[in-house]
Amino acid sequence: MDLANLSETYHIVGPGQSGHVTSDSYHSQRTAWVEGDYHLTSIQPNSYQANSEQLRLLPKE
Repeated sequence: MDLANLSETYHIVGPGQSGHVTSDSYHSQRTAWVEGDYHLTSIQPNSYQANSEQLRLLPKE
């Protein structure tokens, strides 16, 4: 990850999203990591909110 430009940087979690060896997601990013297919990452909400889903957890009233 390039910390010089947090508005547009690339990263990957190799080998996968989960750090637990028995998880289905343990190797989920391995192929992308091997092929150098990094994911665009940004801290600017307008760059990722339009193409994402949002889960809102609200306490019971």
